[in-house]
Amino acid sequence: MKFCKECGKQLKEGAQFCGECGAAVAASKKVNQASTAQVPNPVKTKPMDKKTKRIIAAAGVALVVLFGGYKTGEALTSQDRLIDKFEKALLEKDEKAISKLLTSNDKKLDINEKSVKGFVNYIEKNPDQIADIIQDLEKQAKLMEQKDGLKQNELQAMAEDLFTDNIVNLEKDGKTLLYDKYEINIPSVYLNLSTNYQDTDLYVNGKKVGKSSSPDFEKTYGPYLPGIYKVEAKLKTDFVELTKEEDIFLSGWDNKESMDIYLDGEDVTVYYNGDETSELKGKLYINGEDVGVNPFKNPTFGPVLTDGSMTLEVEAELPWGKIKTEKMSIDSSEIQINLANDEKFQKNLMETIVTSAKERLEVYTSGDIDKYATATADEKERMQEEIDEAKEYDVSFKGKYLSSTFDLNSFSVFPEEGKWKARLAVNEKYHSDEYYAGDTPELEDSTTPWEYNLVYDTKAEKWLVDSRSSSWSFNDEQVKEIKEEKPKEYATKWAKTAAASASSNDDSEDSSEEVSSLMENYLNQLISAINNGQFELVSPYLMADSHLYKDQKGLVGRLSEKGTTEEILDYKVSDFTHEGDTTYIHTWEKIKINYSDGTSETKEYKWKYTAEYNSDNELVLSALAAD
Repeated sequence: MKFCKECGKQLKEGAQFCGECGAAVAASKKVNQASTAQVPNPVKTKPMDKKTKRIIAAAGVALVVLFGGYKTGEALTSQDRLIDKFEKALLEKDEKAISKLLTSNDKKLDINEKSVKGFVNYIEKNPDQIADIIQDLEKQAKLMEQKDGLKQNELQAMAEDLFTDNIVNLEKDGKTLLYDKYEINIPSVYLNLSTNYQDTDLYVNGKKVGKSSSPDFEKTYGPYLPGIYKVEAKLKTDFVELTKEEDIFLSGWDNKESMDIYLDGEDVTVYYNGDETSELKGKLYINGEDVGVNPFKNPTFGPVLTDGSMTLEVEAELPWGKIKTEKMSIDSSEIQINLANDEKFQKNLMETIVTSAKERLEVYTSGDIDKYATATADEKERMQEEIDEAKEYDVSFKGKYLSSTFDLNSFSVFPEEGKWKARLAVNEKYHSDEYYAGDTPELEDSTTPWEYNLVYDTKAEKWLVDSRSSSWSFNDEQVKEIKEEKPKEYATKWAKTAAASASSNDDSEDSSEEVSSLMENYLNQLISAINNGQFELVSPYLMADSHLYKDQKGLVGRLSEKGTTEEILDYKVSDFTHEGDTTYIHTWEKIKINYSDGTSETKEYKWKYTAEYNSDNELVLSALAAD
């Protein structure tokens, strides 16, 4: 049985300390041995009382607890533990944990599970960055521990190397009780967005952040954490819903970053033939839907896509009714609209032309101009002149009208000088012959190309033929043929049976040279006039104010405007005759026609020209007819 050397209390077996006074058992023995060795005559000490011994024991325990608590608190608040927790959160893509570990100096930046999604998106797409981020934080922690032993310039150089251009940084944020407090700080980034159309909704990571209040809009939004964000622009109009989506990386190196998110639509302007369309009533159809726009008052609209994926149609209220154009692909910012591209309208014009062709034969052979019901007063006057001329020179006609073939791409309609006018090209086919009195007619098929000009008569409420002229620009890419089912034969009623005596000078050498020179100069200069848009080149070879003069002046202007050029491949004066002061010249001409779209075609013509002497006694051309 053992007893405490200090207080005399009995000790438990194997005890290291006295349960009563806390004295160490071994220490007590050593003390006694030492005392025995040093002091031959030991002095007996006064034993401590129980209260003192308890105070001493409690103080010892408290010191142990305080030391252990300090070490525990130091571990809990150390840089290493903070970095370890951050690394674990990054590896697990734990948005909640990441949001709790991050802080920012920008008080406007609310760091939560939603706001860290862009940062986490960056980590997910760049997982190798985790190691770099953690390595930089560890270097920063080490620098903080060593900073007291470093010189100022060394400290500054290392700080610039470790704390510049990092997506996050380790910072010391004072103390918590006795311990240094650390935090992982992340910079804030503001995003400046620009877009090109008013009323565009702007989204960042699916959240609407604003709406553009003007064209070429620009505004700054944020703050955001560094990371990868999806930015969207959406605009819904009466025409189309435009969207644009792009990702942007906010690095955090700059406090503000900019992004242009422009929608791909464009404003489109439609144009029409004629300058007097602004007062028209109409509708605009986009992809078959009425969008509530009058395209005549507001010819510019949008934005729409101009990649050909959308279509437009224009409906117009015109004096003869409503017409609607064919669907056109929107493939540019400027579109030419042809109001004549309406099936019902084209059918009406074609029926008018067919009726007019048959009426002309009836009127020409009967001499009764009142039967020309589809013609204007001007056209009737010209027709009467032809009849009078034919009677004067005993020119007779016999034949049938067979068909009309229309160039559907040639139809146009436009307002001009307060009237609505239309224009089209047609090839008319006849089985006929024009011959002189006393000759036997030789009927054969012939095709004559014409350009018709029509005027809408608002009182009669119908289209009337105003003029026609020879046309060298017929395009057979898209045509419509109307055949006469039962062709009627027409013959002039003034034909004479007596044979006309031939002029003895028809084949004279001088006349032949004069005619050949006229035709060579005329044909070459006509081609030059067409190709250069200069009618004055050919006008010296035409009788001033004659029908041919007016017709060829109009022809030169139209072909030049269309960009059509021509070449003479070959020609021949097959015959000519004199009747008084008038010469009739028969030609065969082979012409190559080059269109503005790069295509070309070759045509052969047989013409009968009328030539007369002008006031300068020069032989010039005054009329032209199919031979």
